[in-house]
Amino acid sequence: MSYFRDNSHFWSVWHKVLKGSRSKFRLSKFATPEDFFGQWRAALEARVQEATERLASLNGVTGLILGGGIGKGVPWPLSDVDVIGIFRQDRFEAVKQQVRETRSEVEERWAQEGFVSYLDIRGIVFTDGEENRLLATERLDVGQLLDDQRWFHGLDKAANGRVLYDSDGSTGSLLARITKLRWSDPVVAERKVRRQNRVPQPSLADLETVRRKIIDGTTTEGNLAFRNLVGGLVWSLFSVRWDDSGKLGRNCTRFEVEAARRGLGEPARKLIRLVESPADSPARLRLAPNRVVDQHRLSYPARILAGEDVTKEEDARDVLDFFTNLMMSEKRDRFPAWTGLTASRSTLQRRFDKLGSVIESLPLEL
Repeated sequence: MSYFRDNSHFWSVWHKVLKGSRSKFRLSKFATPEDFFGQWRAALEARVQEATERLASLNGVTGLILGGGIGKGVPWPLSDVDVIGIFRQDRFEAVKQQVRETRSEVEERWAQEGFVSYLDIRGIVFTDGEENRLLATERLDVGQLLDDQRWFHGLDKAANGRVLYDSDGSTGSLLARITKLRWSDPVVAERKVRRQNRVPQPSLADLETVRRKIIDGTTTEGNLAFRNLVGGLVWSLFSVRWDDSGKLGRNCTRFEVEAARRGLGEPARKLIRLVESPADSPARLRLAPNRVVDQHRLSYPARILAGEDVTKEEDARDVLDFFTNLMMSEKRDRFPAWTGLTASRSTLQRRFDKLGSVIESLPLEL
């Protein structure tokens, strides 16, 4: 793991955060990221076990399902511990409060070990009554079920997961039902409709609007319009057509891999790289703030350890994409150069001219 030893800036930031004069943390297990990464699978499983024991001991918790990457058997070192909880209906609110307190205590202790993992058991929790109704209903109203955002996201998070705690045998049955439902034709079709309605897909009219923004708008307006257009086209394939929920901080590469699996590798690669190219990431990263740089310095080796086929430049591109999208949510007249939202008008016009031929090669309905 010489990768870390070669980055003195990373070390200074890491120790400033966790070992600085104002830090309350006293590292008890992992003095460096290298220490954690050297045993990350065992460390994550130990944290899953600890979370299970703490949560299952609470009065009113009847079932726990491990979802996300760890639960589905595809973890990586930076995985959250994603848990779906089933609580007794008569103690639902009281248990939620106890869970919040337990989660805070567990996360703080993990941070004190020297490497932070997050225990995600927040919005996706159900009563035992809701569990029983789902198990007892043979012909579900899929639309009504997915109206509840807990089920909309919970089906995705829990499917193919792992039962951690099952007080009466019903949680295992629930997980089996969820896994079957998630990829059933009615649920897949309904999720597609809802994603389409939530963010309308780009149209030919949008293309003309963006063209005019590039020609007549400010540089910032042109950059935002073009990036939003390409992002909308990527989204219409990735999220709507393919029903992929993505992975925060890894979505550009994930999109390219999924497109290649579907025989669309080259045009999809050209599409995403109109706004996020790995070739540009080293120069942008040199200008980026510490939080962006250090996320990459954790993310890249983590992905390699998990067996992901990704280059250092591709990981930097994915991280920059994530943080740029966060920046775009702010109302600004201009953006820093590391975001890539400072391309000149002539550069944007060249990219826009390439967009037409790329669109023709993809199954997009404009």
